[in-house]
Amino acid sequence: MSVGKLMDRNIDAFLSFNSEAREVVKQIATRLIKAGLQVWFDEWQLIPGESVIPSIERGLKAARTCAVFVGTDGQGPWQRKEVEAAIRSQIQNEDFRVIPVLLPDAPKLELPPFLANNVWVEFTEGLGDPAMWRLECGIRGQPPGRGRPPKSAPQETTPPVPGVSMSMDMEIQTRKPAYVFISYRDQKPDSDLAKVCVEVLRRAGHKVFIDTDDIPWGKEWTKEIRAALEGCDYLLPLLSAESVQSEMVVEEVRIAAERAKNNRCIPRLLPIRVRFPFSQALPYSLSGLLDKIQQREWRDDRDTAPLLDELLRVLEQREDWDETTPSPEPSIYLWPDEPVPQRDPRRLTEPGGALDTDAHFYIERTADQEVLSGIRKNRALVTLRGARQAGKTSLILRVHVAALSSQLSLRSAFVDVQAIPSESLQSLETVWRYLAEGIAAQLKLPFEWAGQGNHERGFQQFLKNTLFTQDHTPLLICLDEVDRFFSTPLRREFFTSLRACWNKGAYDPVWKKVRWLLSTSSDPVFFIEDLTQSPFNIGQLVRLDNFNLAQVEEFARRLGVPLPAGETKAILVYVGGRPYLVHLLLFHLARDPEARDELFDGTTAGRGVFRGHLHRYLIHFEQDSALAEAMCRLLAGRQMETRLAERLEAAGLAYQDKDGEYRPACRLYEEFFGKALAQHANGDGSYFPLGSEPISDTSKIDKASHRCSGFFRSHLLLIIGVYALTMSLSSYN
Repeated sequence: MSVGKLMDRNIDAFLSFNSEAREVVKQIATRLIKAGLQVWFDEWQLIPGESVIPSIERGLKAARTCAVFVGTDGQGPWQRKEVEAAIRSQIQNEDFRVIPVLLPDAPKLELPPFLANNVWVEFTEGLGDPAMWRLECGIRGQPPGRGRPPKSAPQETTPPVPGVSMSMDMEIQTRKPAYVFISYRDQKPDSDLAKVCVEVLRRAGHKVFIDTDDIPWGKEWTKEIRAALEGCDYLLPLLSAESVQSEMVVEEVRIAAERAKNNRCIPRLLPIRVRFPFSQALPYSLSGLLDKIQQREWRDDRDTAPLLDELLRVLEQREDWDETTPSPEPSIYLWPDEPVPQRDPRRLTEPGGALDTDAHFYIERTADQEVLSGIRKNRALVTLRGARQAGKTSLILRVHVAALSSQLSLRSAFVDVQAIPSESLQSLETVWRYLAEGIAAQLKLPFEWAGQGNHERGFQQFLKNTLFTQDHTPLLICLDEVDRFFSTPLRREFFTSLRACWNKGAYDPVWKKVRWLLSTSSDPVFFIEDLTQSPFNIGQLVRLDNFNLAQVEEFARRLGVPLPAGETKAILVYVGGRPYLVHLLLFHLARDPEARDELFDGTTAGRGVFRGHLHRYLIHFEQDSALAEAMCRLLAGRQMETRLAERLEAAGLAYQDKDGEYRPACRLYEEFFGKALAQHANGDGSYFPLGSEPISDTSKIDKASHRCSGFFRSHLLLIIGVYALTMSLSSYN
């Protein structure tokens, strides 16, 4: 390593210490910063969401010196590795200095041979001078002389940021500003904390995006949200017990996490729990995205200053991300002094996400009994299909827990396919190994993989040698949200292999004891070319329908929400019997019965109650103009491609009436999207992408266009199906 490269390093000193000496070293680090030195102190530099080891390695590589602190407890195991790395740097470049530092009341220990002749700094007389001056000089690479020179007159400084140290506020101005997106719920205390974060970050020179009521709804609102999420360096989600149920917060976290997967871990996710302790599990929709990421907790105003102090330190150490920057490793470490937030699908709150499996207001539907009846059969393969937020996960979890509690003569393992990490979706072997390892962990069994290139053999050996060695109780494998596979290159291979494994149950006694329960929102026919090579044209298909009139009445009764005459039917028409929307509406009706008229106003999204839910759809329309055009056609009563109509149905936006015609799923969607999307409709019913100039007159949309009757529609679909099958067979031959 050349001297030039060493001088290019931007950190003056890497501070290596035993964690037992953390507080005294922190005091020294603070004084070094006030002296104008840049130091690497792990508590300030380890970025939430990053892995610890690569961060420490980058810190050492960016430092010009390393100060090795020795206290009464000697060197710690992590510190010894840091010292070894520092010694290697000193061997490669003699200008890299390693400074042994003896803390107060600590014995002078024997150092490794390479450091034995290095000059010590000893804080035997406290943390002030002369030891502090000698340490500063050692870091700067200058002789200490006869002591610290007299101080010059203080210079003018800028006013400090509230709650943040003066030195930090000044230093942060010299750094490249970061772009921070704050995701929060617009109610106290979340909104108060968000405003403080905005003020401090902007005064420190950073760019901040925060959702306010000044942003109009519709195209511009979603466009601004999407653009900010695409451009931000950090996402700061404020997670309270209420905000974690907000669909908009969940969607913002999901978009940022997805972008980080494909963009060298950018943006960084910095979750803050707002009066939401680590002892409480995150909701199902967020747990898979955030459980492996370091988090912080805000309890009251006393936590504000230290939290912002640390946040600014994180932003201060932000690297200039370019093509030469190595991709950080995915974070697998959490702060060691905090409990790990557990991802437990049985501890989910409402409204939103899966219901608790023991929730007294869970409404059983015909599908519940059909699923239970189906999985009791040998070699069972049950596919549960329903629109998004229809309650599929809640149903599967109840079946899963029933098996765990011995109500069924089954063992059960639950797998959320949406939470499978990307690295486990690289090949069939990585997928099947992930499933085997997850099953072993849930059933508290040892795990050993013997696949070595053959996924079927590996999983079969796991079943034979581990799962069914002593306990021959059949195993139910619950795969929730298998839609995830439809968007991966493995969509055909995985389902082909799953079907092959199921087929083996006809003659193999091991596979005969395995039963499957799958859930999907999408019709597989549009994602899998040959259904005969998948599990979707065998076994039992169960459709999960929305609530009917009687079920809405029973749901309201169990929630303790009295409904006047005719109200149940009004709810069913307004939200279409969709369980989540029914629950959300009843929840707010119970809190504010006087706001009924406002809640039932779809043009205002029910006074904002449904805002997050509806704008999540708008974001998807922003990305998919074909789907947005299909929604416009649906609202105008025009024909559309069958595949797009099926997608609208799978998303819960449409339903088929008794004649086979597609209709808007509910009046809420009809009113809200009719207003939000009308300005983008052409006179011929086609669609302007969001962000383009709409036509001034939308009255030309033909709402009375001719519709193909259900009979002719079915007839045409049959002809198309036969033609497609003929072409498929001819290409196969």
